[in-house]
Amino acid sequence: MIVIKKTPTQLQLRHRPYFVWLISGGLVLGLPFLLLAVGSFLTWIVHLWWIPLLLLLTIGMGNFTLVCWGPVVTCTLDKQCDRLILKYDRAIPSKRIEYSLAEIRDVLIESRTWEGDIPQNFQIVLFLKNGGFIPLEGVSSS
Repeated sequence: MIVIKKTPTQLQLRHRPYFVWLISGGLVLGLPFLLLAVGSFLTWIVHLWWIPLLLLLTIGMGNFTLVCWGPVVTCTLDKQCDRLILKYDRAIPSKRIEYSLAEIRDVLIESRTWEGDIPQNFQIVLFLKNGGFIPLEGVSSS
């Protein structure tokens, strides 16, 4: 997560899942390109009936991965409006979830990796009064 906007009344964070985008791009572009490259050397492989199905399957899996696990998450903590707004921007529909700041019971910042005694990457988890929790996706080093 990176800080986009920081004012006395508002904090806005954004997470872009670059790793998921690389995986889905590799499925959509990489594997079909690899099959076509192999097919140019081994011409008999193009005549197999399952090659077009494999191409369609990898393109479908890549798009499914992008839609399900690839949204850009924007988290806005606004004191003035007393709201926590989580906005998930996907390729198809966007999703917006709002909470009152009074619903947040506790904030936990846990370190994922350490370098000696110094924590390097963090994850933020917001605990709600109703017993639920909201893990903010992504890691940050600041």
